[in-house]
Amino acid sequence: MRKISKNTKSTSRSANDLIFILISLSIVVFLLYCMYVSSISSVSSISSVSSISSVSSISSISQEKENGQCIENFYDTHTPSFFTTFHTEKDQPLEKKNGYWILPSPSSDKKGGESYIDESKELKNLCTDFVTHYFFATEDTIYEFMNLTIHTIETMLKEKRFLWNVKEEDMFLVYKGGNILRKVFSNFMESFPELVRTRLFDYFSPYFKRSDMDFSIYIRPSLSDYSSILLDVEGGLLNLERKIRSTFENNPARFFNYYQYSQSYQTQLLNNLFKTMEKASVFNDPSNSLYYKKVLLAVSYDSLVSTTIPLSLSFDSSLLVAKEGREDLEIRFVDPIKSEGIKIRTLPQNGKHKTFISDNRALKFSKTNGGEIEFDLIRTKVDFGMVLISLSSLETWGQHMNGELLDVSLPKGEQAKQFFQEVDDTSFSDYIVPYTLHYMSDMNLEGSVQEKTVHVFGYTLSYLREDLTRILFEDAEFPWDDGKYSKRLHRLFLLHFINLYIESRNRKLDMEMISDAIHSLSTSKDPMDVYRTVSSHFGISILSFNSFLEHVALLSKRVNNVKNKDFANMMKVLQEDAKTCLEIFADLDQYFIQNAPVIRKSIYN
Repeated sequence: MRKISKNTKSTSRSANDLIFILISLSIVVFLLYCMYVSSISSVSSISSVSSISSVSSISSISQEKENGQCIENFYDTHTPSFFTTFHTEKDQPLEKKNGYWILPSPSSDKKGGESYIDESKELKNLCTDFVTHYFFATEDTIYEFMNLTIHTIETMLKEKRFLWNVKEEDMFLVYKGGNILRKVFSNFMESFPELVRTRLFDYFSPYFKRSDMDFSIYIRPSLSDYSSILLDVEGGLLNLERKIRSTFENNPARFFNYYQYSQSYQTQLLNNLFKTMEKASVFNDPSNSLYYKKVLLAVSYDSLVSTTIPLSLSFDSSLLVAKEGREDLEIRFVDPIKSEGIKIRTLPQNGKHKTFISDNRALKFSKTNGGEIEFDLIRTKVDFGMVLISLSSLETWGQHMNGELLDVSLPKGEQAKQFFQEVDDTSFSDYIVPYTLHYMSDMNLEGSVQEKTVHVFGYTLSYLREDLTRILFEDAEFPWDDGKYSKRLHRLFLLHFINLYIESRNRKLDMEMISDAIHSLSTSKDPMDVYRTVSSHFGISILSFNSFLEHVALLSKRVNNVKNKDFANMMKVLQEDAKTCLEIFADLDQYFIQNAPVIRKSIYN
């Protein structure tokens, strides 16, 4: 933004700026008028929700040509943002070839390379939070859906292993969702006195909330028929996710709490989502070309819509795109050999659904350390609708938005090779272990409450630490580039704390050393010297913390920790974590013999 002197401030504003201000004022006046009229007619104007079929139209603008309301025509003049996983910076027409929309060339990123920008990420995360909190509000729905997913996929993998003569350790399903971490955390606290358990839970539990259903299928890349096996498994998985969708569509209340609620409560939840989304930072971010200077007028799901516009003076109901649902999507590289370009098409033969499936085989990213992350992702998403208006053109349009329901990734390339190489260098059980998750459910013919179990492979505690470390300090340029970094940082510290509690025979002393090291790394101008000094005093029982502090020291050196606010905020989080853990050890001294051993099996089961 250019700087304007006080003497010329009133005369240097451009005509375009004045037009923009006038248009903005007009919209504000219009909305105030709508609220006034609504109050006279006793129609609620704030977060009013109704069946989509009752929304009236006052638009006199042509649906297709002037107002951009016809979705197919909208593609011809705009990047179809509700189609893509990644968005380009420029809102421009797309080339259509052989049934696919071809995305324009990617934008330059901070490091001088090229990448696609997901300008909808913040809005998608808000929709995903809605799904996580209200579709899976109780343990019985979480684990009923997990059971359905695991049983369906495991049955398919068993058939594929037999068909291709592959061993289980060469092709297997892993659950990666936060529910494993929650169970590990819960099991870890079981033996603690109630006072200590409550204190630990109150501090760390906000970072171990329920997450989406996140799985990976690992296939060993060195298998002789690897490419054919991968294609076969992915084709089978796509059909299975449709089968899973058909199952929960037939009885949604069994798997999703949202469908157990009354319409009035569903209305309240959608109102809350709308209020949160309309305050999203994307609408005020000049670098976000897709949403900057746009206003969110409505959010819809299924047959409900939440809006600030009075129903008596509403927009055309055809803008509420979530009413009919969405078709499944297929995303591919234009050039699969070079992994260049992205093309997208719908799969209309499968119809439209409230949950749609995205078959994305065009995911390949560069890591900070020079490596690459490559995987395919077959994901089931919940379809939401938005109505937006441009403050500059007054154009109004409907746009799809989505929240994640089920993710199944298939690691490929360097990532898969490295994983299996590490497994071969040690043992399978050092990375993958079976988890048994218990829950209570009344989902049976008798209607009685029964205990049920879910059996699934998951990462070991040591690999969970490695995985979070890689995500925070290796895959991204900076940990804080990811909106979830604070949650992951707390989780990583707690996993190190659990490991320290298991391994150390001088827990409190070791934790004090770690706390001092974190404080020193926060202020030192020579972080690597600090790290070398403190690490020389660490025993073998806290080697995992040693590796963690090395990553922090290297990051500190790279960003100039003395001046970097993001780094300073990150270190405040770590200092608070360390302080809390020290207090926990002090509390435990009142109850336990110091440094008593821990049975490892109790953590996993």
